[in-house]
Amino acid sequence: MYKIKIVSPIFIVSVLIAGLGVIASFLSFFLGEFSRSFLTIMLLYVSVIFIIYIVFSYQKGNNRGDIKKYTFEFCISDTRNYESLFNLKNNLKNTTESKLLQSQQAEALQFFNKIAIGIKSDILEDKIIYDYYYRYFSMAQKSLKYIFLEYRQKNEDPYIYIDYLKLLDEWNHYGERKYV
Repeated sequence: MYKIKIVSPIFIVSVLIAGLGVIASFLSFFLGEFSRSFLTIMLLYVSVIFIIYIVFSYQKGNNRGDIKKYTFEFCISDTRNYESLFNLKNNLKNTTESKLLQSQQAEALQFFNKIAIGIKSDILEDKIIYDYYYRYFSMAQKSLKYIFLEYRQKNEDPYIYIDYLKLLDEWNHYGERKYV
């Protein structure tokens, strides 16, 4: 399925102004009135600014596709079994297994926090991450509340996992309307 990319009106106006400015500047230059016309010089200056805007706008549009592709590859390369990791019914027989599980859960939370930072920094595409990880983010929050409190108290830092929690809160409140 292909999506038609709609060009913004600002982009169209920018292209028109830049084109008219360049044409007017070249015509006045070849007609010999270039040095005398302040209006022509200003039009050329504005045209150059709009051309720079057009170039950056085009590059940003191409970057989104790369970000989506990278995000998708990132998601499918993650092979962790989060369902068993965050299963509330994990009854471990000894303390060694319990400590190992807690260590893996803390590592997964740190990973989720890094994902949230990647989304906030516009390095990862939020819709793809939402589709792939929302269920696991929710499972982790429900089953690992004790880790949040424990780490925050131990490190005396109330902001541990804050990006993860903010992202999950946003997803819980706006996710269905924003991504569906």
